[in-house]
Amino acid sequence: MRMSGTQANRKADSQMWLGRANISFFDKEFKPRLSMSSQPVIELTDEQGFQTTIGRTELEAEKTGEGRKMSAASIVIFDKGER
Repeated sequence: MRMSGTQANRKADSQMWLGRANISFFDKEFKPRLSMSSQPVIELTDEQGFQTTIGRTELEAEKTGEGRKMSAASIVIFDKGER
């Protein structure tokens, strides 16, 4: 299911997508801004590509490549390169 907001000039302002296990909000350029899924996680992204993840996520150490799963009680902030 898709819902769109419109401005006075009838151009799409933002969109919301509902799926079976997620909900996502996109800006007018169809870039994701907020998503929530069946996993305990909320992801927020700004127009510059910075991201905040609240909840369960997996991190990878740059030097070793080792993965680490974060709990649902985590807040992780990523830069543009998702580091």
